[in-house]
Amino acid sequence: MRPLFSSFFALALGSLPATGHAFTADNRLKVAPVSNAVFEVYGRGAQSAREYWCAAGDYAITALGAGATQRIYLVQGRAPSVAEPRRTSVRFSLSPEAAGITPLDPQNSITVTRIGDNIGAAHAQTFCYVGVGRAN
Repeated sequence: MRPLFSSFFALALGSLPATGHAFTADNRLKVAPVSNAVFEVYGRGAQSAREYWCAAGDYAITALGAGATQRIYLVQGRAPSVAEPRRTSVRFSLSPEAAGITPLDPQNSITVTRIGDNIGAAHAQTFCYVGVGRAN
């Protein structure tokens, strides 16, 4: 009976969200993979678009080893997090094809509402180091 309980316990632990393994960005937002192609950024409370992009850029460069000019694509705007269901997340990808989205032409504004929006990883990461406003 003991081996059965141990197997059940291990299975139950494996089904829990992997929040302990989430990447913590410079701005203290968390980043976790959703699939092989998509990752989500989440935190506590309301976040600005720049804060989400900051964390996405920091994760892409620091954790994934992306180059400075690697584009990061918005896959999904604000929605419930997969890793932390009570949190709001925004999803990104380095590969629009693998994420099933169509890239948009680059814009001069930063939002988390236009699926396919994209900026370079280093550009996104700079939002971690400048005064982050609460616009959007």
